[in-house]
Amino acid sequence: MTKVGVEKDDGANDLRLTNQTVVAPGNLLVELLESDRAVQAEYFLEACSSEEGRITNSASAVVGNGCESSDNSNETIGNDNEIEQHKLKISDVSKKAEAISTTMNKEEKNHGDDSDENEEGITVTDNDEKNGNSENNSGAVGVDSGVEKDRESEDDEYVVEKILDKRYNRRKKRIEYLIKWAGYDNESENTWESAENCESAPDAIREYEESQKKNTTKYPLRSRPIKEESGSNDDGEKLSKSIKRKMNEVKEELFSEVASKRTEVDFLVLKILSVKKEHNEILAVGRFENGHHDLMSTRMLSANVQKLMSNVIETRTIQVNSDVASVKPKAAKELKKEAAKAAKLAKFHEKVKKMGVQACQTKQLTVETKKREVCEYTANTKPGEKKNTVIDLPNAYSPRYVEAAWYEWWQKSGFFRPEYKRDLSKPNPKGIFTVVIPPPNVTGTLHLGHALATSVEDAVCRWHRMKGKTVLFNPGCDHAGIATQVVVEKRLKRELGLTRHDLGREKKGEVIYNQLRKMGAGVDWDRACFMMDPKITRAVTHAFIVMHEKGVIYRSNRLVNWCCVLRSAISDIEVDKVELNGRTLLSVPGYLRKIEFGALTSFAYPIENSDEEVVVATTRIETMLGDTAIAVHPKDNRYKHLIGKNCLHPFLQRKLPIIADSFVDMEFATGIVKITPAHDHNDYEVGLRHNLPFITCFTDDGNMSEQCGEFKNMKRFDARDAVLEALKKKGLFRGQSDNPMVVPLCSRSKDIVEPILKSQWYVKCDQIAQRAFEAVK
Repeated sequence: MTKVGVEKDDGANDLRLTNQTVVAPGNLLVELLESDRAVQAEYFLEACSSEEGRITNSASAVVGNGCESSDNSNETIGNDNEIEQHKLKISDVSKKAEAISTTMNKEEKNHGDDSDENEEGITVTDNDEKNGNSENNSGAVGVDSGVEKDRESEDDEYVVEKILDKRYNRRKKRIEYLIKWAGYDNESENTWESAENCESAPDAIREYEESQKKNTTKYPLRSRPIKEESGSNDDGEKLSKSIKRKMNEVKEELFSEVASKRTEVDFLVLKILSVKKEHNEILAVGRFENGHHDLMSTRMLSANVQKLMSNVIETRTIQVNSDVASVKPKAAKELKKEAAKAAKLAKFHEKVKKMGVQACQTKQLTVETKKREVCEYTANTKPGEKKNTVIDLPNAYSPRYVEAAWYEWWQKSGFFRPEYKRDLSKPNPKGIFTVVIPPPNVTGTLHLGHALATSVEDAVCRWHRMKGKTVLFNPGCDHAGIATQVVVEKRLKRELGLTRHDLGREKKGEVIYNQLRKMGAGVDWDRACFMMDPKITRAVTHAFIVMHEKGVIYRSNRLVNWCCVLRSAISDIEVDKVELNGRTLLSVPGYLRKIEFGALTSFAYPIENSDEEVVVATTRIETMLGDTAIAVHPKDNRYKHLIGKNCLHPFLQRKLPIIADSFVDMEFATGIVKITPAHDHNDYEVGLRHNLPFITCFTDDGNMSEQCGEFKNMKRFDARDAVLEALKKKGLFRGQSDNPMVVPLCSRSKDIVEPILKSQWYVKCDQIAQRAFEAVK
C-alpha cells in the first residue's frame, strides 16, 4: 500500500476538515486511477463507504503511488494536538476492490477484439461480502480472479447499460463542474489528476451520488471510458443546471457564515450545513481567504461516533487551525475600510428606501385627493341665522360643511358674552370665571399645536359656562415678542423682502383674529384688547407706580445680555453657550464674512514717563477702546513696583491707572488684566470696588460709539480688525495664540451677545425669597 503524494498537486493547499484515508492494494488503485480514474474512483469510494463495508479502527493505509506502508499501522495527520486519523478495515476494502477489478476485467474481455471468451458479470452484493467470494487482496486490473456468477439476461444488461450511460454522462459534467469550482480553470493534461488527488472532488461526487441514489439497486460495474457527446443529454443538462443552482445557493450561504464567524485568533470557524447520520458524514462547502473554493467531507469513524456527531450537531461549528489553512487575517486598515464602505452602503439603501416610501405616500395622497370631493354647505342661510339641520347630511365627513354658519350664529346670539341672560350688576351665586387669552407663541406657520392650546382654553370656558357661572374669555394681542418677531422677520425677508417696519397692526391684526374664529374660540370680541391700547397702558403704568412706592421694584444701571440684531436685552435662559477649543470661524448676522473667535491677542500699554510697558491679553481686542484701568495681583512681585502708576492709551487721550485687585489670575497669560467695566461682568465688579468710570463703546445696533475716537461708527467686528492693524503699525502688537473659550449666542437671532450697561427695572426678591423659604420650611 502506498501514500498519495499531494505536495505537488494543485489541490495540495486546499483546506479540508481532515485528510481522507482508505485501504486497498496499491497496484489495484494505480490501475483504477488510469484512463477512467474519476468514474472508477467514484465506484471504488462508493464501495468503500457502502453499508456492506463494516468500519472499524483495526488498521489503516493511505492510497498512493509508490511508497509502501504497513497495513496495520495507524497514521496521524498534523501535530499532536490534532485529532487522530480514522481507519477502514483492510479485509472489507480488499473484497470490494477485488470485486471491482474482476468486473472490469470481465467487461474488457467481453468487448475486446482479440478475445472470443465470454465471461459473466459480477454483481457486488451482501452475500458476496459475507461469504468471502473475493479473497485476493493484491489483484490488479486485467487479472481474472476466477470468481464468476450467473450472467444476467440481455434485457437486464441492456437496461443497465443505458442507465450507466446516463450516469457516466451526468457524472462527467458533475466532475468537470467541480474541477472548475475547485480552482482548476485550465484544461491541461494534469487537470484530472489534480482534481483526483485533491480528494475533495471524489468525496463530493460520492456524497452527491449517495444523496441521490439512496436505497437504489447496485448494478454490475463496467470499465468503460467516458463518452464525449456532441449533443447534451436532456436529463444530464437539467441535472447539471439543478446542481449548479443548488451549489451556488450553498456557496452563498456558507460565504456569509464564514464571514460572520471570522476571528482574529488562530482559528477559522466554519458552520456545518448538514450531517448525514446514516453514513457518518459531514458535508461542508467553504470559500477561504486565499480565494479558493472547496467541497469538504469528513468521515467520522471513531468508536464513540454517535456522541461525537451529537456534539457537532449541537455546536454546528468546527475550528480549523489557521496554520493548516495558511489564512492571513485582514489588516486593521482593510477591516476599517470595509466597515466604512458597508456603513455607507447601508446608509444609501436606507435613503433610497425612505425616498421610495415618501414617493409612494405622495402618490397615494395625490390619488386620494383627486378622488375625494369636498362637500360644502350650500343652503340659503344668512349670516347670523341658525344653520339648517333638516337637510340631508353628506355621505362623508366634511369639515367645511360641519363648521359653516355656526360661529356667526353663536356670536350674534351673544353666547360668548358674560351678559348673556344675566344682569352683571347683580352677583352670580355660582361664581365668575375669567380667562385672558395668552399671546400665541409664534414659532412658524399655524399648526395643530396652536389649535390645541386654543381648544383646551375654549373647552374649559364652555364647561364653566354650562355650570352656570359668569364666564369671560377675553381675546387680545401683544405689541411685541422676541420669538414672534424673529420668526416673522425671517419669513418676511425670505419671501417678500420686507422688514417688520413695513407692516403694522392695522394690516395684519385682523388676520390673527380670523384665525381664532376659524378655530372656534368662544371669546368675547367686543372686549378684544391690544397691549398698546390707552386703557392697557394706563393699567401698566399704575401697576409700576404702586410697586415702586412699595419698594418692590427699583431701577438700576447693570450689565445685561444685549442682542444687537433684536436691539433688546434678553434673559440668561435665552443665551446659548458655544464652547470653542481654539480659533474658529463663526457666521454672524449682518456680516458677509465669517468672524474668527478663540484667539487670545496680546498687546502692550506704554507706562507714563517711563520706558517700561505692560503687556495684556484679551479675546475681544475691540473692547480696549473702553478700558479705564490696568489690574495686577497685589501679591505678584513682578508688578508690585507698577501699582499706582498710569498707562497711556495708544488711540485716545486717556490715562489708565494700574490698580491691585485679588481677582487677577497670576498664572493666566501675562498676569496683567485690562479693565473694561461696561463690557465684562468681572470688570464691572472691579469698577464698582475701585470707583472706575464706565465707558460704553457699543451702540444698541452693534456699532462703535462716539467715545471710540477714530473707530466710531464702525461695525464692532470690523473695528476688531482695524484696531489690530493699528496696534501693529504702532509696534504695540505682541502676538496671538489659541484660547479655548465660551461664546454667548442669542438663541433666537444667533447673534453674538454683548454685555452692555443698561438702565433696567429690577424686582427685589430678598423679602419674597425669605417668605417663600419660611412657607416651605
